[in-house]
Amino acid sequence: MKKLFSILMVLTFLLVSTMSVSAATPTSDIRLSLINQNPYPATAGDVVEVRIGVENYGDTVKNLNVQLLDEYPFTIISEDTQTIATVNSYQEGDSKEILTYKIKIDDDAPSGTQDLMIRYSDSTSNIITQTSIPIEVSSSDKAEVIHIDKTVLIPGKETELTFRITNTGKSSLKDLTFSFDNPDKAILPVGSDNSRYINLIPAGGSEEITYTVIADTNVDPGLYELNLNLKYSDQYGTSNTKTTTAGVYVGGETTFSLAVSDTSSNSLTFSVANIGSNPAYSVLVVLPKQDGVSFSGANSQIIGNLDNGDYTLASFDASTTSNYVNLEISYTDTRGERITSVEKVELVSSTNSFGSKTSSNDGTSNNSDFSQRRPGNPMMALSNPQPSSAFGTTLKITGLVIILVIGGFVGYKRYKRKNSKNKKRIQ
Repeated sequence: MKKLFSILMVLTFLLVSTMSVSAATPTSDIRLSLINQNPYPATAGDVVEVRIGVENYGDTVKNLNVQLLDEYPFTIISEDTQTIATVNSYQEGDSKEILTYKIKIDDDAPSGTQDLMIRYSDSTSNIITQTSIPIEVSSSDKAEVIHIDKTVLIPGKETELTFRITNTGKSSLKDLTFSFDNPDKAILPVGSDNSRYINLIPAGGSEEITYTVIADTNVDPGLYELNLNLKYSDQYGTSNTKTTTAGVYVGGETTFSLAVSDTSSNSLTFSVANIGSNPAYSVLVVLPKQDGVSFSGANSQIIGNLDNGDYTLASFDASTTSNYVNLEISYTDTRGERITSVEKVELVSSTNSFGSKTSSNDGTSNNSDFSQRRPGNPMMALSNPQPSSAFGTTLKITGLVIILVIGGFVGYKRYKRKNSKNKKRIQ
């Protein structure tokens, strides 16, 4: 019996000792949670403000250190560790402590929920605990019109204009609608409206959209603004609109027609016509030194400016024994660029007809009849124009018609006179 009593006393002592130690060691129950993030969801590459709530469901805690860990896909750009001097026991709900941090999301972060790792400890228990909170991330959904293949349009000429749309984001873009417009109505699509639809562009992919456009021949040369409009849906089905502008120049080079107008023993005269869509400035015509051509004066002549549709003459004190001469023409286009081309012009000895060459910026030549070109600048008007061969033909036809009418009239009179005599004879 004494032995049993002794055992019970020892057990009672141990139980009391354990309760005393437990009572001397405070217990805490720290819990961390995400209050909010701004923006939500965060886009890859963005800086995000994160607010973390700290609650204590246990005993009071002193010097609670809360540290955010710098781990992919997050980079901490504010102080990574913050300390709360005291977190009172059962401090929770509306009385919780709130800590604010700023983090940057890596540019290549995938879409979805990403864990932000947190480590905390306090001076009371000296226990280090690690947990995480969820951060919502969306990849960068971005579409850009980054390329237009033409920057110069020739007035009146149909031109293919191609726009390239590139998805620079990390997820696919769907239901894209692209359109462009020019506020001045100087550039318009031909054969279709200005809207195009694309079903899908994958991440990193691109699509090209081609229009046939034409620039108005009546507009002044210069830079014209295009408004580019793009609508698309991202991976969440959210509709986005992107509006930007681009510049297209209307104007540029022009085309010339060159022809011999008159030749003599010591003079060569050429007709120079601007048959393109743009004016030409500071036009210079040069008869280069070449075999078969002898000069008795200057081999170049400054013409000045030639509007489209105008023409003038360039004369040289020179003679030639060749059937062809090379003629050089230089001018400044509407962009301020100096253009030079060399053309071979055929010489014909007839004073009423002549061969011609058409000089263009693509180096092609075409035969042309120069008799119908209209005069341009009055200071450059033609002198002593040659009569048209068509006029001579018209005179010949008119004379023949007159002769036929007179002959018919005389014949009719003779027939009527003879018929009258026959009637009298019968009576």
